Amino acid sequence: SEVWMHDVVSVVVEADQPSKLRGVMVDITERKQVEEALRESESHFRAVFEEAPIGLAYIDRALRIGRVNRSLCSFLGYSAEELQAKAIAEITHPDDIDRDAAQAQQLFLGEISSYQMEKRYLRKDGEIVWGLLTATVIRDKDGQIAHGLGMIENITGRKEAEDQLRHAQKMEALGRLAGGVAHDFNNVLSVILSYAEMIA
Repeated sequence: SEVWMHDVVSVVVEADQPSKLRGVMVDITERKQVEEALRESESHFRAVFEEAPIGLAYIDRALRIGRVNRSLCSFLGYSAEELQAKAIAEITHPDDIDRDAAQAQQLFLGEISSYQMEKRYLRKDGEIVWGLLTATVIRDKDGQIAHGLGMIENITGRKEAEDQLRHAQKMEALGRLAGGVAHDFNNVLSVILSYAEMIA
């Protein structure tokens, strides 16, 4: 089997001349195994973070964007470097900024452990898209809040379908109303025609 050793060597001087080496060897195999396990764990985490099918972003207490993944970059049309230079407010629709910021502040104060909201995002090309945001916190080894984690699912297609359904329902209601008005008008018209025939 292979083992890892930490070897410290010093020169022994006798009669003003180096005469031999003195060494101390410490078995650090267990420490190296822990380090390797940690590297493997970090590698797996990076892979999961980068390849996740939803947008992921670290957020600091000033509500500025830190690390982001590919899905979020694709969703918003920015490169990772461009997003990491922005505040959350810069990619959020003006009508949704206050509501999001208020809940994020509660999150960082520890008043809530997470929150979820549907909000509009501003893509780099100016298009407005919808995202389902789930926000939570990541804590350090001492249990203190290190940063926020935002998970953003693209729900633009669903919101468009909901808008189309609402529009269709409105048109259906208008159609029923128009049909009712026409029916009532026909009844009135029939009475008028009957009286007209009696007079004639």
